[in-house]
Amino acid sequence: MVFIGALFRHGEGIQKDLEKSLEWYLKAASQDHAYAQFRVGELHFQGDNIPKDVQGAMIFFFMAAKQGHVKAQYTLADIHTSGKGVDRNHSVAFEWYREKYATGTGVAKDYMEAFKWAQKAADKDDTIAQYRLGCLYDYGQGVTRDDGKALEWYLKSAEQGYRLAEHAIGVIYHDGQGVPEDYSKAMTWFLKATAQNVTGSQINLGNIHMFARGVKNARSRLVAAVEWYLKAANQGSPDGQFNMGEAYEFDLGVPLCFPDAVNWYLKADDQGHKKALDKLAVFRRQGNRIKATTRKNGD
Repeated sequence: MVFIGALFRHGEGIQKDLEKSLEWYLKAASQDHAYAQFRVGELHFQGDNIPKDVQGAMIFFFMAAKQGHVKAQYTLADIHTSGKGVDRNHSVAFEWYREKYATGTGVAKDYMEAFKWAQKAADKDDTIAQYRLGCLYDYGQGVTRDDGKALEWYLKSAEQGYRLAEHAIGVIYHDGQGVPEDYSKAMTWFLKATAQNVTGSQINLGNIHMFARGVKNARSRLVAAVEWYLKAANQGSPDGQFNMGEAYEFDLGVPLCFPDAVNWYLKADDQGHKKALDKLAVFRRQGNRIKATTRKNGD
């Protein structure tokens, strides 16, 4: 179908007919063929001998781009950058350039290009771009690593309520990354992020309590730690599930209970948590510690 569409598009061996080309490309596109989806978008966007339909073109470009079609990703970015037929939107443009460059889809990773487009969108006060610009400074991708700049852009994003930026700031203060280590400030930012259900912040708050980082009263801090781990675990966090397993295995804030420990390790293992797999192996070798516990599928 794609081949026939191309023949009609270029007039190779047959009379050029863009309407028939579109017809064949549409058949292939309906079967999720990314190249065909891109060509349908291109024909609609150009409007050469067929009705021009920018919105329809954008839909097909989007379908192809989501499947990793590099030209479709670049086209979407270019359209939103230039405002060709749509409102100019640097934020959306950045997202598609990021998809192409930062994720290495179809090309070698090019963080310098990702940085360029993140900067453009961030300068327009785009919240997510500000956060991602902070990440690029944080990890030295596409730009010289700069802890101060990373914090600066995270703060700009966090001021607009972006939860991942709030979490990132918490990590900076928790680890003392370019700033004095400050668990109190870290907890403040982690709490902001947990209000928006960031499981990483829930885990970090649990760890702060579990390991007495600025928190006193051993028993109450263990209970608080488990409460945070449980919140993360119930949202499907494998780290939260693993930590709940350890809590039940070692009597940390909850009563000692090997079956409950195994059940949490199983949940974490189902999501590929390596340490959970190791824990389960130990329990299986030392079966006398608990009654035989097996997966529902009999594994």
